[in-house]
Amino acid sequence: METPWLDDNFNRLPTYRNEADQLDSGDGLFSMETYFGFANLESPDINEDGIIDIKDLQIVSAAWGSKPGDPNWNPLADLDNDSDVDVHDLYFVSRNYGKYYSDPPSPVSKKTILFTYPTLIAKRKGETFTVNVVLYNVEDLHGWEFKLYWSNEILKCTQAEIHVPEIWGEKIFEAAPGLENDFNATHGRYWIAVSALYPTPSFNGTMVVATLTFEATNVGNTILDLKGTQLVDDDAQAIAHIAIDGLVTVRER
Repeated sequence: METPWLDDNFNRLPTYRNEADQLDSGDGLFSMETYFGFANLESPDINEDGIIDIKDLQIVSAAWGSKPGDPNWNPLADLDNDSDVDVHDLYFVSRNYGKYYSDPPSPVSKKTILFTYPTLIAKRKGETFTVNVVLYNVEDLHGWEFKLYWSNEILKCTQAEIHVPEIWGEKIFEAAPGLENDFNATHGRYWIAVSALYPTPSFNGTMVVATLTFEATNVGNTILDLKGTQLVDDDAQAIAHIAIDGLVTVRER
């Protein structure tokens, strides 16, 4: 009996070595998706909140490497039901990241989304990095507001800059407290609101609305938590949208 080699990542390394099937860094996952359609896997929306996001990835991360009986074992994170939380489970969530399930007929690509980018960030203690807050696929925009929270034990924000559509020029007004690294005992916060002044044309499309620079000050994980997100149109009415958080992991040097 012959065993086929699958080389989905095109690195010319086989998936069958030493008389055993050994997946090589994702080999076989593409084939499994296209041929089997992940038919035997559980839903990647682990917390069943209607969207595949950072919260689902955190559940897998918290149970990483565990098996039944381990202190961090979580059967909900074992999406392929093989009694092991591993790269297969992580890939399945990542492959579906950003999909929105509460309204299946409308694909996520047609929705208005406010999210942090990069969404998943891994840094070493002492490194600095930037995060963009991106507004995707908006129509008739005339103002926006958001609060971004992070653990001030792990990160320190050293700079925050807003961006506005060129068609608005300098006809804008900024409100809210702005940057507060010591918002409370556990979290830093960036709270900003921007409104176009009359008369200005509507903005339609995708843009970066803010850029934040962080220093990784301690080891650990923190959510970049978007709260109180609001978008308004030309009639001062709310623009429906979804917000997607980010995750930063800081390791030792």
